[in-house]
Amino acid sequence: MNGLRGWFRSNAWALLAVVVLGTGAVLYSFAFDWQDYQDGNPTQPVDVARGEVGELGAGTFELTDLIVLEGGSADGRRYEVDEGTDVVVADVRITPDPEGVADAYETCDIYFHAPSPDGEREWWASSSNPTTYPEPEVSAYGCNIGSGPAYELRLYFTVPAGGAEDGWVLVSSPAELPRALRLH
Repeated sequence: MNGLRGWFRSNAWALLAVVVLGTGAVLYSFAFDWQDYQDGNPTQPVDVARGEVGELGAGTFELTDLIVLEGGSADGRRYEVDEGTDVVVADVRITPDPEGVADAYETCDIYFHAPSPDGEREWWASSSNPTTYPEPEVSAYGCNIGSGPAYELRLYFTVPAGGAEDGWVLVSSPAELPRALRLH
C-alpha cells in the first residue's frame, strides 16, 4: 500500500496537470459544439399573445384558434378522438413576404409545446387529420413565408391526455434561428 501511495505522491503534480489540462481540453472542444447547437435551435422564442401578430423573417404569424379535443369528453367522442389522447387543433394565419419573388419558398417549422413533469415536451403536427373534426374550406399544406397571398394553416397535434394544458405553438424558420415565435 505504501508503494502505491508513494507513487501518487511522487507524481501528484503530473496527475493534477493531466486532470486540469484534460478537463480544459474537453470543455474547450464542447464550447464550439454548444454554441452551434444554440444557434441551430429555437432557443430565443418571442412570446406572441392570441390576437397579436408576430414577425419572423419576412413573414408574419398569428394564432387565430387553438382547440383541444379531449379523448374522453363529449367533443372527443363526437370527433372520434382516441381514448387516452387529446388532439390539439391549431389554426395559424401566415402572411408571406409581400415583396417576395414569385414562387419563392422559405420554409418554416411549426410544433406544439407544453410543460410536463419531465420538462417541456414537443410534438410535430400529424401528416393528416387524426379525427373527424371538419377541415377548413380552403386547406393549405405546409408553411411557406417566401411569397404568395396570406393563408390559414390548420395543424393537428396528437398528445397524451392532459398533455395540452398550458401549451403553445412554436414557429421557427431555419434562416431566423435561434429566434422563434411562441404563439399562445
